Amino acid sequence: MDIASIHLPTIPLHIACMYHLKHLHSRLFLLAHELVDKEPESPMSWYAVGVWYLATSKWREAKQYLSKTTLMDSRHAPGWVAFAHTFAKEGEHEHAITAYSTCARLFRGSHLPHLFIGMEQIMLSHVTLAHEALETAYSMCDSDPLVYNERGVVAHIQGEYEVAVTHLEKALELAKVAQAAETNWVATYCNLGSAYRKLGKLDDARKAYERVLTLEPRHATALASLGMVYHMCTDYQKAIQHYHEALSVEPLNSYVLELLNMALISSAEAPLSLPELESKVAEATQLAVEKKTSYMTQASILDAAGDEKVPWDMPNGLSAWTM
Repeated sequence: MDIASIHLPTIPLHIACMYHLKHLHSRLFLLAHELVDKEPESPMSWYAVGVWYLATSKWREAKQYLSKTTLMDSRHAPGWVAFAHTFAKEGEHEHAITAYSTCARLFRGSHLPHLFIGMEQIMLSHVTLAHEALETAYSMCDSDPLVYNERGVVAHIQGEYEVAVTHLEKALELAKVAQAAETNWVATYCNLGSAYRKLGKLDDARKAYERVLTLEPRHATALASLGMVYHMCTDYQKAIQHYHEALSVEPLNSYVLELLNMALISSAEAPLSLPELESKVAEATQLAVEKKTSYMTQASILDAAGDEKVPWDMPNGLSAWTM
């Protein structure tokens, strides 16, 4: 790009990098304007405009310009994928699948359309179709961590938790090889923790959720899930603490509210262990001694003062005594 400011074969990769790096969104805006000014008849120019609108979460405008890209060049692969993304972002999963299918038909060498079709089928709860699409993507590319993540999600939905753990751990391993930012894989750590929890491996689940909270401290799902792990370990105090933290992020989450109520009831009904009981008795004894000492002190003050009124015998504010 330093040699030629507009090098069309390189532009799609350049735009994709700027889309994923948030601090370069302003540069993407300038590049899109430059392309439209210099190459208004090129579909790549309008593709850049559409991607910039995608980066700013303006799905309708993005759809408009990316549709224009595919009309100008019906075999523009990046344009078709981005155009399908706009439907997925708006929750129009059926239309997204149609657009991804068109992309898969036109560009048979890429595994990405099949991966995205599988992801949309998961959103529609079409697990069998999702499995078929993801296995097709895997057969075409077995080194994409996102493929393993989505295969893990399908296995989790189907109740195959051991398989899910295998796929999710492989996804995280490949993500490290690809040197991707670990924050991009927060959902994978959450999925892994959930699979461990279903298998009863609560310590492994706790570690996975704690890793999520290290990367994103106010992740509501991880906070609630960690609370569930402590709940299952009968550590009700920690469970209640994490449920409260989850509700501070998502106050209207009815599931967490129900879990919190269950933890509070369990905490109230749970018998105290011997160390806890001894601690409570010692605390109560100390409090009784302190009160007795206080009363004896106040009594000696009264004896010395006669009818004089002392501060501890008055309510807050004005004196209750009449003169």
